[in-house]
Amino acid sequence: MIKMYEVAPEYRESPIDYWDYEEGNWFGEITVTGNREYDKHETELYKLACSIHDDIMNYDYTVDEVKTSFDIVDEAALKAAYDSTDIRKIICLLMEALSGRKWENREIYGSAQGEWQVVYYPSDSWSKVSIDWFETAYWNMGSEWIVEDNDDRISLYSCEWNEEKMKRDLADQYGVSVEECEFYKFDGYKMEPKYKRI
Repeated sequence: MIKMYEVAPEYRESPIDYWDYEEGNWFGEITVTGNREYDKHETELYKLACSIHDDIMNYDYTVDEVKTSFDIVDEAALKAAYDSTDIRKIICLLMEALSGRKWENREIYGSAQGEWQVVYYPSDSWSKVSIDWFETAYWNMGSEWIVEDNDDRISLYSCEWNEEKMKRDLADQYGVSVEECEFYKFDGYKMEPKYKRI
């Protein structure tokens, strides 16, 4: 039987902690920014869209000037950006104009006041479910589990809140059925008195 033990919440680590964003391997195309109290992770496409927005706002660039200055793939998205007053929507439309892909944004929240960021992501490769997972992992609100299987000891991370879904998720990650596993949820600490002879 494969045994899985939940790590105490104060010691759990999100898989995001191990992704190498300095080397450019951090979520690929996704940008996380907005809250100055937290690190931002901005893609080159996002930075270029912000630069174009600055040119439009500060130098009154017209649609034609933007088209001649930048490699625009989707002119309709560029024109739509000029018609919008929502800064986040404008950035998404400018990224669409540059890449030809649809972009969306959403705020993600942690469990404490002040824990928020804005995520920009391509909607063809990031679904609502995957952004929900990302939000849970980003703020480390999921649960980490240690798997003991003979000599194997590995760590798994689940973003599921429902226990049955969590069991299924962990078993799927490990490549086994739920019936092959025993799950031990963290249930607090037990203090016992300790004595020494004097």
